[in-house]
Amino acid sequence: TPADSVLGFLPPDDAVGSGRGYVVFSVRPRPTAVTGASFLQHARIVFDNNAPMDTNIQTNTLDKDAPTCGVNTLPVTSTSSSFPITWIGQDVGSGLDSFSIFTATHPVTASIVTTWTEWFANTGATTAPFTGNKDQAYSFVCTTVDAVGNFSIEPVSAQARTVIHLNTQTIHRTLLPIVSRSSP
Repeated sequence: TPADSVLGFLPPDDAVGSGRGYVVFSVRPRPTAVTGASFLQHARIVFDNNAPMDTNIQTNTLDKDAPTCGVNTLPVTSTSSSFPITWIGQDVGSGLDSFSIFTATHPVTASIVTTWTEWFANTGATTAPFTGNKDQAYSFVCTTVDAVGNFSIEPVSAQARTVIHLNTQTIHRTLLPIVSRSSP
């Protein structure tokens, strides 16, 4: 006999749910299952000699596909140090949860970006103002995660790029003296 006579039993149910129980399980879908496939679950509970109790039917929908996103095209040259960055995403399953936008600052002549810095993290927004420096090139990429935790494939190259060239040209005028000649 066990030392504790109530070992393994739930307490009587009360207003705060002390006597409620639950079962946790996980399933792995068949490799051939596709995003959008539905799975129905229910249980029949039997306590001692009492009549069985059926649970509500729960439906889960499979989402195996990674979401996608991209930074919208920027002008090759920006004539302002501040401009909006916009991005868009798509998910065929559970829907998008959030975006993260990465930027790289590099010399105008650089063609390959190797270091990305997270600029805007875990946001539901699809636009944000960006401020950069004169005569710098800026590249941008987007990643996203959907509502069940699938991550987009990380981009291998910049999705958008611009160079900030501010119009700082100054016009200099020189006044020349007027010389008149007298006729002979």
